[in-house]
Amino acid sequence: MPDPSKPVSVCIVTHEFAGLPGSGGIGTAFAGLAEALSAAGHAVTVLCTGLLPVPAGFETDGAAAKAGVTVVRLPDSPVRVEGDQFLRLSHDVFAWLAERRFDVVHFADWTGLGFCATAAKRQGLALAGTTLAVGLHGPTRWVRSATGGGLEGSGELAIDFLERRSAEWADVVVSPSRYLLDWLRGAGWSLPARAEVRQNILPRPAGSAVSPPTAPRPVRELVFFGRLETRKGVTLFCDSLDRLAAEGGFPDLGITFLGGSAPVDGEDGAAYVRRRARAWPWPVGFRHGLSSSEALAYLGGEGRLAVIPSRIENSPCTVAECLIRGLPFLASRVGGTAELIADEDAERVLFVPEAEALAARLGRTLRDGAASARLRIAQDAVAKEWRAWHVAEAAAPPAPSTEPPAERDPAAIGYTLIADPRMRLLDGAAGRMAAVAARTGAAVVTGAVDEEGGSRRWLAPGGPAALAAWGDVAGSGPLLVRRDLLDGTAQRNGWLTGLLLAGHRIEVMPVPMAAAVEPPAPATPAERLAPFLATGTDETVADLARLAVGLDALAARMSAERNGLAAALEQARGEAQALRTERNRLAAALEGTTVPPEAAERTARLAGLLGSRSWSLSAPLRRRFGGVEDARLAGLPADRAAETMLTSVWWDLAAPWRLAARLWRWGRRRLRSPRA
Repeated sequence: MPDPSKPVSVCIVTHEFAGLPGSGGIGTAFAGLAEALSAAGHAVTVLCTGLLPVPAGFETDGAAAKAGVTVVRLPDSPVRVEGDQFLRLSHDVFAWLAERRFDVVHFADWTGLGFCATAAKRQGLALAGTTLAVGLHGPTRWVRSATGGGLEGSGELAIDFLERRSAEWADVVVSPSRYLLDWLRGAGWSLPARAEVRQNILPRPAGSAVSPPTAPRPVRELVFFGRLETRKGVTLFCDSLDRLAAEGGFPDLGITFLGGSAPVDGEDGAAYVRRRARAWPWPVGFRHGLSSSEALAYLGGEGRLAVIPSRIENSPCTVAECLIRGLPFLASRVGGTAELIADEDAERVLFVPEAEALAARLGRTLRDGAASARLRIAQDAVAKEWRAWHVAEAAAPPAPSTEPPAERDPAAIGYTLIADPRMRLLDGAAGRMAAVAARTGAAVVTGAVDEEGGSRRWLAPGGPAALAAWGDVAGSGPLLVRRDLLDGTAQRNGWLTGLLLAGHRIEVMPVPMAAAVEPPAPATPAERLAPFLATGTDETVADLARLAVGLDALAARMSAERNGLAAALEQARGEAQALRTERNRLAAALEGTTVPPEAAERTARLAGLLGSRSWSLSAPLRRRFGGVEDARLAGLPADRAAETMLTSVWWDLAAPWRLAARLWRWGRRRLRSPRA
């Protein structure tokens, strides 16, 4: 039986963590997990990748550090991996983990940070004694399903592959909702046998007891709680407010948007809201840049109702935070949101994500008041379950040795080694590749290639086939190929892409198998396109490949043109600065020029007249009846401008006032002078 008193060593690998600028739901969930495990006496390390900036002192003075959690920034790797940013981060994370020992390592699905680590464990290279867990928070393919399902560029196609493979190769995937597991299976993901549902733990709120549900409370302010983006329902919220405004009523209502701004239909989210708000009769405010605790403190103010009208959700932290703190809210019935809420409370806080339904619910809530709801599963119970799970993982029977797999004879397992003569195979590379082939049954096994000297490394993901239209997905390393798949006549890149298109798998070892004197030459567009045009290829696939290669070429030209324009702009800025410098020099020279005394006197006289009360008193009449303007006078020679003023009717109109003022000043002097 597992010993709960024995500390478990846990590493959480993440881009996001509560307290990092820009952190979201992933960071909140991981912060809650770290806090709960550390409070139970377990050794928790958080490895921040640096994708989000890590403020100075965060590792030592942040909330996690104060809770006993070790926070580490992923150090710069001594070997730079060329290529995709997230494949590089995955490699650097694996290299860091391979030098340490943890019982459990947690990754999020987003960007596939666990790709290289899960691949290495699957191949028997490292981490055999560690449970690799991938948490399902919101992979790219699922996020894009909210906006039509398309992936936005080859970069997202690569990320999607890393995310799918890291989940498939993990020891266990954990989803906070049953909904997302079902969605991924329906989308064709291959998940491991251990695919579990376990809700997130959120950081414990300040204070002790959680507020229980209360009687309906009056609502005077509607607070959109979430990022200002389409996926979070900002357009739906605005549509519902249009309908609510058309119905009339609620004159004392206020609207607040509580969250950062993101693009909405190509427009900045805050700008989009301001444009829509012109049709509303209520004041609208924005509160950006608040921390999670500050945002929740704001929502706890008197008369405020959180509105969470998301189009798509997994297990939203915004809803969980409201439930934990007893805050009144309304949320759309999507994804796994209902799995968080007690069944008897769900109906009064959830709505169908349609503008009419939300407007009707808002109107009813504004008239009748809002009440909070209860969690389906208490957070203490969730934390207890997570702690027990970690103890059980650490106590599981020891896995096979973490030593590299024993070398095998490629010929004995039916494989042939193909190596570029311009590369130098590293010692034992063929035998290690053969061992991986025997272990995984892959059609092709290859590995990373290091530059001689070891400062650079080339690593490919091994798929997907569609990505081959943009670049080399198999890399340039030595190949161990199943004999029945050999084709000595085909060009390497096209042949390997053809194998992927036929459903075969290319296994890439995230460690170097060879060294190269010079960088590998990339495949030409014609070479990338060839396998998609081979005999027997579906014409639709061929057309899509032609489109992909063409768009890639277009993007390259546009990038070159943009760089050219940037260089021209920089040159123009330099020339403009030179002109400004010359202008300032001339101005300084002019200021140093001596003004003739008579000219200075005329200028001073004109300035006195323009600033006199007599001339100022006539300004309203001059503007009304088209009299001479000060700007036109300033453009005339000083003596001519003064003459124009003194001979004008506007100056004469003030004559009685000037006479009265002179008499008054004369009288004051007489009264103040000593009597004779």
